[in-house]
Amino acid sequence: SPAPLDPERRAFLANVMSSICVNHAKRIAAHLQTLANSQDIHEPMSETSNEEAVLADIVEIVHDIDNANDLMKMGGIPVLMSCLNSVHAIIIQLSCEVLGVICQNNPKSQDAVLNYGALATLLELVDTHRAVCVKAKALYAVSCLVRGYDPGMEAFDKCDGFSHLMRAMQCNNDKLFVKAVFLIAALIEEYKPSTEQLVSMGYTELLTNYLLSGDLTGHTTCSSTPTTTHQPNDSISSEQQSMNNLNMSKEHCSSALLRLCSVSDDARTQCRGNEALMEYLDTRLGQVKHVEEHQEETDYITELLKLMNEPLHDTTPSDDAEEADCR
Repeated sequence: SPAPLDPERRAFLANVMSSICVNHAKRIAAHLQTLANSQDIHEPMSETSNEEAVLADIVEIVHDIDNANDLMKMGGIPVLMSCLNSVHAIIIQLSCEVLGVICQNNPKSQDAVLNYGALATLLELVDTHRAVCVKAKALYAVSCLVRGYDPGMEAFDKCDGFSHLMRAMQCNNDKLFVKAVFLIAALIEEYKPSTEQLVSMGYTELLTNYLLSGDLTGHTTCSSTPTTTHQPNDSISSEQQSMNNLNMSKEHCSSALLRLCSVSDDARTQCRGNEALMEYLDTRLGQVKHVEEHQEETDYITELLKLMNEPLHDTTPSDDAEEADCR
């Protein structure tokens, strides 16, 4: 077994860790000051490379939950909310990313961000901003803010969040579609009141139609003028990237449809009666069941087909139960 640390070595390592923590706190404080004092983020023709670098550094720092909590204590949320009003798409995009990172699996941050009213602002960005890069990061932030957090899911419902998600799915953009369907699948499982609402809004048909068509042709197209610091991966052709996105979309659709049918007899009845869907599921299963990277989709389709053959949930009282009630 390794020898215990001697006191001198232990003290040295403690000083190093303390220095790192102090440096991170100082960097966060300095970055927030830079953003709070910036006028450039609100001026259309201004240079914002410094603010972009600051936000990108914050994104990296706050992956550590202690640093995320420090950012909140330093008044970071109102600063980030101000950045969401920037006229520069990249500033809004990076600010959404920071909000998403600090909220992910962090109830303290979820509380603080929700109480500051960020959810409505983020949903508005998903709906109305012209840049897809902003829409996608805003939806990422929404997902991190509400998932696994009951007050967030309830607020999402009150903000008509499912209508926002449906419009995002109809924007003919694969990134938005995947993020929206992923969030829907999670909410079906985590937020039980969503089930009837999703069925009544037509999500069963929307998911089914996507699986059958493989694209969103016929839906409203969102304009896309993304400004981003990330360069495309030259090693992946645009055709291959499109195919990867299509496969991911189908996987998440199958997951969401499975979860919806698992808890809703109405959804299951709709799917059972759709011969084209049943044929698609059989065909798709044959295509993916021996392909390793499609294992999750294979599992979803297998379970979905199995579910289609199971009896619906029995809500009719048995004779014995009725007799017991009479007694």
